[in-house]
Amino acid sequence: MVRAPGAGAPPGQPTFNNDVLVLGFNAGAKAEADSLSKRGNNVTLIRDSYAGNDKIAGTGAHKGKTFDLSTDAGVDQFAFSLGLPAAQTTEVAKVLKGVGPDARDEMGQLARVWAGGEKGGKVPSRVVLSGHSGGSSLWGDDNGSVRYDQVRDLAKAMPKAAAQVEDLHLAACYAGSQDNADKFKEAFPNLKTQWAYHDSAPGTWSGAQTHLARWDGATRGRKEDLDRSIASGTRKGDNVATWNRTKGFDDGQTPLPIDQQRGIVQGQESLYQDHLQGKQVQTSPGSGPLRDYYNDLQRLLRHPDLPAAERPALEERRDQAIRMIYYSQNVAPKFAAHHGSAISQAYTSLGLNAPDFAKLSRSDALAAINALDAKAGAHPSASVAEAQRLLHGLRDLDPSVIPAGWV
Repeated sequence: MVRAPGAGAPPGQPTFNNDVLVLGFNAGAKAEADSLSKRGNNVTLIRDSYAGNDKIAGTGAHKGKTFDLSTDAGVDQFAFSLGLPAAQTTEVAKVLKGVGPDARDEMGQLARVWAGGEKGGKVPSRVVLSGHSGGSSLWGDDNGSVRYDQVRDLAKAMPKAAAQVEDLHLAACYAGSQDNADKFKEAFPNLKTQWAYHDSAPGTWSGAQTHLARWDGATRGRKEDLDRSIASGTRKGDNVATWNRTKGFDDGQTPLPIDQQRGIVQGQESLYQDHLQGKQVQTSPGSGPLRDYYNDLQRLLRHPDLPAAERPALEERRDQAIRMIYYSQNVAPKFAAHHGSAISQAYTSLGLNAPDFAKLSRSDALAAINALDAKAGAHPSASVAEAQRLLHGLRDLDPSVIPAGWV
């Protein structure tokens, strides 16, 4: 059966088990959890809170109370409710406060499950992280985003629970890198296996449930021989990357020399800039020159010889690129839906025609933004300055204006 978060076993001596925890950021996570449950597993599903964005309903002694994790005070109250030692409570709260909007509820529910392990109880030894990903974070459609390092930080803050985790499945695109494998091994010291994807992952109804079934069969008990070959013949099975204690990391790829891969990315800079400036248009999110560029960026980012100093700039470009890939399909329409009224008022107040950014091409959108900037001058009103801030975020594909959940 699928259990609600917090419905773990009574306190006792922790033992490794076949139970599964699914942390899902998309609606399809429910179907994925159900598919694992139908195979005879006890599944704990964590997903977007029914209580509202970043709100968690209290349980046990706190039943009837709703914790608002959108505020630091609410996070502190929730962390205190977990019944952990003071220093550990502070560490858990610190991790939750670092998580962005509309993802604190999922992470809070994860902390609640793992709190049982910190107090001597059993937590699921198999974990599935499901959602969209660019390689370093997890997010959902119109939902929040959590970085993998924040999941790992929570594990480090709750070491008794983390020590019970033996198998990890990253049901998300581009998360199958040696770097991720190494860092999750550190966070979960008794980890035996990992399953992830070095390229795009199958969706819930286009292969994910098949992959989860094969992963389930390969990780029950104390098995340590998970191999990517078990996905052979399935949709996107070639994109699977695995790690196990015996064989290590295997993504089936032979990386090019680092200088050659770096050169491939650098050689496409003009192509990227043309898309950014609206001179070229990505007609399909799934294929085309910009998607090829994105995939080459991902190959460079997961290259075992990539210097750590190069990673932040490449990750920033990667995240900008995925927003560009989905610009016409998702980003511009959602930007207009969220900010259209305020943007239109700013244009109208300056005597300009108010554009509909949901329908403008990238090049026309940039021209409209330039027109507003020119008319506003050096001392715009507060409302116009705010519209400029938002529009510059659209222009620059800034994550502070365009959240991951819009991609």
